[in-house]
Amino acid sequence: MKHTQGEWQVKADNSVTPKDNVGTVIAQICSANNNEEEAQANAALIAAAPELLKALNSLLHCPDLNLCEIEIETREAIDIAANAVHKATNVNG
Repeated sequence: MKHTQGEWQVKADNSVTPKDNVGTVIAQICSANNNEEEAQANAALIAAAPELLKALNSLLHCPDLNLCEIEIETREAIDIAANAVHKATNVNG
């Protein structure tokens, strides 16, 4: 699956758009129960998604990551990261 490339931004109306692509809307966030603060936080999280995905992929493919010599808490965090990447990149699974 391929998502819209590049950095994303949040507009004043809580829409998420690519920073360099005028007119394209990736997501439009509505506030539940008129909770504007929550809507803004959700929009910010969605806008950060491409960078978060890149960071997790970089971590998971780090050549210095030795899974045989890590603490259990670190292993659990790596498993959470791997599951998040899978969730973000496998639409049907």
